[in-house]
Amino acid sequence: MVRSSMWRLQSLMLPNARRQFVIVAVALALIGLGAQTAEPQLIPPAPLAIGDGADDPGVEEFFGDADVGAMGDGSRSETARAPAADESVEELSLEERIRLLENKLRERDAADRKKAEADKKKADAEKEKKAEAVRKKEDEERKENDPRNKKFVTRPFGRIHIDAATFNQDENSLETVGDAENGADIRRARLGVEGEGYGRYFYRFDVDFVTFDQQTAVRPVIVDAYLDIQDVAIFGNIRAGHFREPFSLERLDSTHDLPFLERSLPVNTLAPFRNLGVMSFDHLEDNSLAWAYGVFGENMNELGEEVIDNTGVALTGRMMWNPVLELDDDCYRIFHLGASYSWRHPSRPARRYNQTPEV
Repeated sequence: MVRSSMWRLQSLMLPNARRQFVIVAVALALIGLGAQTAEPQLIPPAPLAIGDGADDPGVEEFFGDADVGAMGDGSRSETARAPAADESVEELSLEERIRLLENKLRERDAADRKKAEADKKKADAEKEKKAEAVRKKEDEERKENDPRNKKFVTRPFGRIHIDAATFNQDENSLETVGDAENGADIRRARLGVEGEGYGRYFYRFDVDFVTFDQQTAVRPVIVDAYLDIQDVAIFGNIRAGHFREPFSLERLDSTHDLPFLERSLPVNTLAPFRNLGVMSFDHLEDNSLAWAYGVFGENMNELGEEVIDNTGVALTGRMMWNPVLELDDDCYRIFHLGASYSWRHPSRPARRYNQTPEV
């Protein structure tokens, strides 16, 4: 009886000081039993008072009247007899009391594990809820920033260019051309709108209000009026309307970027400019190579006027290659090569070229 009780005492795994105190008390009782001669008699130890007051329950907490036959973790323990209604814990045998203690400890461990699992599930649920909120916010921002979900956006723009001239003439000049008047004039006064929509459309429309026609009368002239469709299979991008033919870098540069007041005389005379037509254009991802080609009508002059008796057709194309293209934060290193070609079939056999001087 003593050996069995001692073995059970040694097999206990009590995690805290309160349980260790209980074990010490039980061990002292067993030592007292070992001193008995003849048949060992179980002497119930005095009631144990564990803790420091009413807030710290003693061993009675472990020996309640609950059924301890089934452990909290689902396993079955050895049957331990619970005290009867008229029987106190002290009247039980030492073996029964140890069994009760073991069962109670197992129940407490199972409850702790269950609580830890519940806390972990709750924390995981909160973490997943936060992650879902972040994913939802990112999806909303992605949809908001996706150009395919945006409707048409319109941006107004305009430009005013003023030319001024002053002359310092000598006597020969005065005798030859007379007194040249100093003055200033508005060279360009344009107003227009441009914008894009749904990630693949772009449009532009602008009017110049000070363009001189052939009779030198000021009147408004449509400069650009076209629509782009981007990311078209095979063709890349398509432009249709009234716009510049892809010919000559100087023709394609904006008037904001001209190095002089006007374009050069040969370009203004020989290079085609804006016409009605359809064009395909695209470039490589690294911008090292770009190309454009299209078909155009020849019934528009540089002033945007329709020439009724000139209804020819033109095929124009241009290719650009940048063998050196290095873009840094503070400088650009570019070596640019380009070539343009235009095949034109005018409706009349004769063609006249004329151009006013640059200034």
